[in-house]
Parts: sequence; C-alpha cells; structure tokens
Amino acid sequence: MNAQVTRISPVIDAETGTFKITVEIEDAARRIKPGMFARINIVQDHHEDALQVPRIAVVGDGDESAVFVVDNGLAVRRPVTTGISQKGMVEIVSGLSDHEPVVTVGQSGLKDGSKVTVINAATSTPMPVQGGTREMDDAAAD
Repeated sequence: MNAQVTRISPVIDAETGTFKITVEIEDAARRIKPGMFARINIVQDHHEDALQVPRIAVVGDGDESAVFVVDNGLAVRRPVTTGISQKGMVEIVSGLSDHEPVVTVGQSGLKDGSKVTVINAATSTPMPVQGGTREMDDAAAD
C-alpha cells in the first residue's frame, strides 16, 4: 500500500519521542476506515547497489570510522565513510571496494598490520542485502 505524508505535528511526545502525522493512503478497495491507527515504516532514502558491511565490522576512533580488511594474512585498517545504517548493516560510501574481505570477528582488538587467520571465508555468491550486495569473511587475530 502506498501513502503520502500530508501533515506532521510540530509537537513531540517527550516520553516516547513520537509525533502524530497525517497520511493520504491509496485504498481503491476501501479497506482503511477513518480513525484507524497504523504502525508504519517511512523510507527516507533508497540506494541501489549499496556496499554494506555488518555494523560490528565498523570500528571507530572519535569521528573516524574504519574497517579491517585482510591482505596477505595481515589486518589492514581502512578508514571508511559510512552512510545509511539499518538492520545491523552499515552502508560504506567510500574507502572499501566490494571484493575486499572484511574482518567481522575480533576486530576490536586488532591493530594495523596484525597477523590474522581467516577462519570462515565466504565461498558462495554474494547475497543481496537491502538494495546492495556484500559477502563478509570472518577472521581472527593470531
């Protein structure tokens, strides 16, 4: 079902952080009745073919986000720019290409140049994830 937000209340409930909106719904079958309540999801933006990694793979130092990639048995810290975050996944806008294996286990204790052993390499075709594709590898520090 499609709908369009036509009015947003300027008052936010201090306890719940919610606010009222008015929407106009396309309902040719007339299933929706006046005064009904609904729980909805609002899509703010949609990025086709977005590169995404699990949120746990992203490490940060203050304002900078980074991921560790595996290169010749070494963990390489790669600064990245992140985008939309949803359902445990984070969009990587820049700093990483889609063929690089990303460390998803043990990365909080890694340092740039640490030896790592890949323990669960992705062996299948990348799976679609919310508008993008990305298959992750797990690695552990030696």
